[in-house]
Amino acid sequence: MYDILIKENKIPEDNITKYMSKIAVMLLDNDDYENGMRYFNEIIDKYNNQKEVYIAHYYKALDMIVNNGQTNEGIKYIENLTNEVPEDIKEQYINLIDYFNLSE
Repeated sequence: MYDILIKENKIPEDNITKYMSKIAVMLLDNDDYENGMRYFNEIIDKYNNQKEVYIAHYYKALDMIVNNGQTNEGIKYIENLTNEVPEDIKEQYINLIDYFNLSE
């Protein structure tokens, strides 16, 4: 449905990343990690001026750590973004870092 709405320009530009983020989370919840991450990677690549890009970065780091076994790389990835992330998301970044630093 999202693809049809996009092709017909039915989703306002400032809402595209909100739709993409919700679809990505839904796909991840249904164990479709490849397609879920495809949406998050597109947000990172194309919409870096939207708030959802920080959510996408969070899930990218989590994917690196949990699904790809790249714990150190995932932690460094998210640490590099912590200073620029909006305050309402920063705590999630810090909790992710702390959780996986303690798990090592």
